[in-house]
Amino acid sequence: MGMLANRLRKNFRHLRKWARRHQIECFRVYDHDIPEWPLSVDYLAGHACLRAGQSDADNLPEAVAEVCEGLELKPEHCYGLELERPGCELVVGEGGHRFLLRLGQYRDYGLFLDHRLTRALVGQESAGKRVLNLFCYTGSFTVYAHAARQSLSLDLSSTYLDWAGQNFALNELGSQHQLERADVLEWLAGDPDQHFDLIVCDPPTFSNSKKMAASHFDVQTHHRFLIERCLERLAPGGWLLFSTNFRKFRLDPELERRQAQELSPASIPEDFRDSKVHRCWRFHQA
Repeated sequence: MGMLANRLRKNFRHLRKWARRHQIECFRVYDHDIPEWPLSVDYLAGHACLRAGQSDADNLPEAVAEVCEGLELKPEHCYGLELERPGCELVVGEGGHRFLLRLGQYRDYGLFLDHRLTRALVGQESAGKRVLNLFCYTGSFTVYAHAARQSLSLDLSSTYLDWAGQNFALNELGSQHQLERADVLEWLAGDPDQHFDLIVCDPPTFSNSKKMAASHFDVQTHHRFLIERCLERLAPGGWLLFSTNFRKFRLDPELERRQAQELSPASIPEDFRDSKVHRCWRFHQA
């Protein structure tokens, strides 16, 4: 058994027990543990998703072989953008909720595992509240907010909104949970005629989508606008969860003086070795 396969088997034995206790079917089983194997491997309910850098593409066949050996999987159950595999859909469980994953079709498969704890936080604090989910992607934060009085989830991508709708259906979310296609920057620039008790804002690092009104979006440049507009839409006593995975991110000094509480790295689950996989803050409305 190779070095990578051996580490995967060891990690999996430990994490499998932990995952069962917490109702988790998907977790990061390998996170750049060994310098000779600089990649990540997510275990997804009997499947695996590999992410390797472009410089490691030549080693990918060997990596797949070791992943299959270490996790006792068939090669056709290993996925990654660099691997030629037919697309696969599967429904997985997390914290009592169900999510549709699509492997081998997109850059990401539909659920950001590093936000497992922040999703749980939103679930704990959203009951009976009005929730706004910006850049909602596949709607996982809203699924956790199933007990909210009402929610509005916005995204510019019709593909992701359809995907979110499927996740809503899987979890039997009612009509009080609305999905809307919108340019978030443009929507926030409008009059704040609707207020919320909890807002989730997890924007992309960069986007130059032709569907956007602006020429591009850059989280470092635009985060102050995003956060200030979100705070305008908070009801008294409400709070904003703002997150980014941009590694060089620096919070605007003016925002540091607002009632900001950084939640990371405590917000990062124990299956992630990378303490910088995301940064997130909690902003309170006075």
